Amino acid sequence: MIQAIRGTYDVLPGDVEICHAVEARLRDVFHRNGFGEIRTPVFEATELFVRGVGEETDIVSKEMYTFADRDQSSLTLRPEGTAPVMRAYLDFDARSLKSQMRLADKLKAVLILGDEELKSGTVVLRDMSTKEQRNIKEEELL
Repeated sequence: MIQAIRGTYDVLPGDVEICHAVEARLRDVFHRNGFGEIRTPVFEATELFVRGVGEETDIVSKEMYTFADRDQSSLTLRPEGTAPVMRAYLDFDARSLKSQMRLADKLKAVLILGDEELKSGTVVLRDMSTKEQRNIKEEELL
């Protein structure tokens, strides 16, 4: 009989509902505090992980499942979440200001950091629904 792979487990009815309840509660807390969810692809270019965590690390040498796609590009199933999230934000950063503002309009709140804020040691917190904003000192963020 085929069994679950060692170290993995199935989440069955009864337990799934508990997981959903915990996830819903966490989403609510995060949403109320201005955080949004990000979902990155299950696989990425292998180079992202090799460059991000180093070629000689345990993640690269022991924990990555790498394969070639139809074009013979090297892809890897996501072994960790930091590199894909950073790739997504850098990709977003490369977009036009107009497309960034369209996304910002969908969020509850945004932090604005420009040249003036850097000079004064502040950031602007803007409530996207009311359009109200206030300056926050850098030390208040930490």
